[in-house]
Amino acid sequence: MKECTKCGESKDLTEFSYRKAKEAFESTCRPCQSAATSAWRKKPENVAKRKDQLRDSNLRLNYGITLEEYNVMYESQLGCCAICGIAEKHAARQRLVVDHDHETLAVRSLLCGQCNVGLGQFKDNQDFLANAITYLKRHDVWEWQTTTKAQTPL
Repeated sequence: MKECTKCGESKDLTEFSYRKAKEAFESTCRPCQSAATSAWRKKPENVAKRKDQLRDSNLRLNYGITLEEYNVMYESQLGCCAICGIAEKHAARQRLVVDHDHETLAVRSLLCGQCNVGLGQFKDNQDFLANAITYLKRHDVWEWQTTTKAQTPL
């Protein structure tokens, strides 16, 4: 049995989290710790802090960069997509995403969601992208409309 320092109740040790680093049980029981954590997360000043912590954790886990490194990239790109140049605030997804090489996992740049998906659809293959550019030039709608109008008799 152990007494919780928060609620003052004597509880079985199974009601307390064990910390390997301390080699001891927590001083507060799990329900009290859970309530304290929930209350902390709901405070307005902690919401942004928690959001940044989660973002940093996600960037480290998925791309091997920190939130600080992301912010440096963001500033160097002036908050715009590296491909289309659209500003983040006008992008469909609202946040520039980290583009990376799927084979080497090397981070390349920040892109809007549409450009990132576009590269993915072309499997990051330069030949596919070059063929797509050739195709678009060959079937340029504006060029087609002007040439067909010129050939049409009045």
